[in-house]
Amino acid sequence: MQTRGARAVRGSVTALAATATAAASHTLAGAAAPAPPVLALAAAFAAVVCVMLSGRGLSQARLTSAVLLSQIGYHALFLITGTGGEVSVVGTTGEHTHFHDGTRVELVAGSAGHADHAPLMLVAHGVAAVLTIAALLYGERLFWTLGTQLERVVVRVVTRSSALPSPRRPGVALVGVLGPLEPRALDTALSVLRHRGPPKSALRAV
Repeated sequence: MQTRGARAVRGSVTALAATATAAASHTLAGAAAPAPPVLALAAAFAAVVCVMLSGRGLSQARLTSAVLLSQIGYHALFLITGTGGEVSVVGTTGEHTHFHDGTRVELVAGSAGHADHAPLMLVAHGVAAVLTIAALLYGERLFWTLGTQLERVVVRVVTRSSALPSPRRPGVALVGVLGPLEPRALDTALSVLRHRGPPKSALRAV
């Protein structure tokens, strides 16, 4: 992959894979499922990072950096947007809100859940990053290996088909060579007619 388009494709695939595994690991670690806008924003951020880090050739260092930055960016975006935060009524102590009827409720954000699952969250993101790097690294190598083998097979088939002898038509043996026919002179034909007499049947009748 040396063209800009190919590098963009590699970066986009890396970003999508990193975002998908980050979302899956984040959810499996106990967090709420991300909203579609958050996923779209995380994928856009990851695409920019991965395309910028995509080089002319496959590099494990650049791929690792791209996946890790995508994982960190997704997790940070998830925390900043507060996606999955919960609001619960826990009584009338602490910070509270008054309603018209005098009822007081305490609002507690669900961001504390991230602190509760912090070790598990880190492990999940780490496992997801390792799996993503391995899949992309060996997946691209396998893709190019299969492409090279397929190209060789096609070249062999085309070469063999072009090397086959073309069918020959059976030749016709000529015994002699016919020369051009020369037309007889008009004087020769007229001289023959001049010296020719009347038919014998006409002479007998006389």
